[in-house]
Amino acid sequence: MLCSCLSFVILLCTCNNKSLCEKQCSATEDWGVAFNVTMNSNDSFNLSWNSSLSEKYHCYLVEWWEMGEKPKYMSFYQKKSYHEVRTENALFQPYKRYHFLLHVRPYKDTCNLKDANNSEHTYGRTQAYLLEGTPSAAPGNVSIYNITHSSFVITWNPVSEVDLRGFLQGYIIRYINVPDQSGKHVTVEPNVSSYKLLNLKSRTMYSVQLSAYTAAGEGLSNEPLHIDTKPPVTESTDDTLRGEPTEPHAASTITDSTANEVFPIDGNTEGSALTPPTDAINTMNTSNTRGTDDVLTVKPNVPILTKC
Repeated sequence: MLCSCLSFVILLCTCNNKSLCEKQCSATEDWGVAFNVTMNSNDSFNLSWNSSLSEKYHCYLVEWWEMGEKPKYMSFYQKKSYHEVRTENALFQPYKRYHFLLHVRPYKDTCNLKDANNSEHTYGRTQAYLLEGTPSAAPGNVSIYNITHSSFVITWNPVSEVDLRGFLQGYIIRYINVPDQSGKHVTVEPNVSSYKLLNLKSRTMYSVQLSAYTAAGEGLSNEPLHIDTKPPVTESTDDTLRGEPTEPHAASTITDSTANEVFPIDGNTEGSALTPPTDAINTMNTSNTRGTDDVLTVKPNVPILTKC
């Protein structure tokens, strides 16, 4: 199913209401299928689309923009399923994400008109980089809560599109047993924003850091957070001794029923992803964070006294 029209897209990219824009952007996910964009240089890119489209349409209009910019566009007549676009006044920059929309027009005589009387339809959308880089900021608003003798939950806010400088591949959580300096790490999917670390030692201080990564590599990490696990309990009263995600205690705010899927590295189940509650304790406030005011501020290398 094809949608329209050009004026909606311009509103989408220039409106000042962030939440409204995000909803409109997500709505365009269903616009046909994604076409391919390959950026050749700072002033040209290649387009390609399904050959079946060329059997019906020969007139196209492509739009592109960086987030916050007014869209630029170019129309062209093409019988094949690919086309090279050379820009005149627009130069693409590395580490910037560009959004593309491809419209089709049914009439050859209106192909090069700026306004085709709303006769164009949107075929698809995609995004591309001239060159990807590593994230220039750590995930924000990193928080720790629900500390037990063998586990705790870490939550965070995603890195912004500007600071990602590439397509997000996932997150890396590194945690170190401070007394014996033994460390591990797990990787989680890019759509996850909460994770439960399991199989920890009781009465032990752990140092935790979190970073995002793209195809170009790992980005900056947050300042280390230090957490003391609680004293041990008997095996019959705590399922986390088996190293599996557990149902929360009565006073807990974790909702396991809405857990996200997680893929730990090395085939070991080190934890599980969770949906963060609204009352999570914030344990960090650095220049890299973006979020609400902190409840508890943690300085690097300073242990946190945990309320049992």
